[in-house]
Amino acid sequence: PDAAAGNITVQLLNNSARKRSTLQVLEQARQLGNAIPGMTVTGAVQAAIGPPGPPISVRVLGDDFDTLTNLASQLANVIKSVPNTTDVHLVQQAATPEVRAELDRTRAAPLGITSAGVANAMRTAVNGAKVGRYDRGKGTQSNVVLILNGADSMSPDELGALPVYAPLIGSPVRLDQVASLRQALGPNRIERSDLQRQVTVVANFARGSVGTVSSQIQAAGGSIQLPPGYRIDFTSQQTQN
Repeated sequence: PDAAAGNITVQLLNNSARKRSTLQVLEQARQLGNAIPGMTVTGAVQAAIGPPGPPISVRVLGDDFDTLTNLASQLANVIKSVPNTTDVHLVQQAATPEVRAELDRTRAAPLGITSAGVANAMRTAVNGAKVGRYDRGKGTQSNVVLILNGADSMSPDELGALPVYAPLIGSPVRLDQVASLRQALGPNRIERSDLQRQVTVVANFARGSVGTVSSQIQAAGGSIQLPPGYRIDFTSQQTQN
């Protein structure tokens, strides 16, 4: 089962009215969870200006979710190796079961079937597609939606029988004739930036300045080998000491 999570917001007194710095209070808060098995406590200082959240945020951008997650995990390990970094973790949605179809282009091309055609057939089966309007009388109408009953819970083998129209032969073929289907886990919501998928790694720091720690992270992150089409975007927020 997925872990439960909660947030607590604490407003501190002015610096002149307390003996500990914000970072010292934050470190003490992290220690609170150590005595409770299975609990992890992370913390962040809300910026005086700009959006709230961890002061260090690094995005990994590309197309394939699995590749992004792998690269982000590498990046998180690199960030953890930088002195004074804390609370390093990936920001991503909980994984949900899904069926993935990988098009066999050598089989699909002679039939005129494209990846868009396969995606449209699967989307119609699972989510449905509006195919017309039904006149209910007295000036009211309802949408007529075509959907495959039970498609959202079908196994890859069952979905393999889904018909996909092949334009070059003028008739449908089974989906598993042109694509391989497998069960996988994917995000229940995909974060995008500039039309690319992204996974974000965030971190805090125990001492020093956000600028210094961010520069060290950027230098260390240069050791990660990125496939073509993938990039790392280093950003940071201003925080208060």
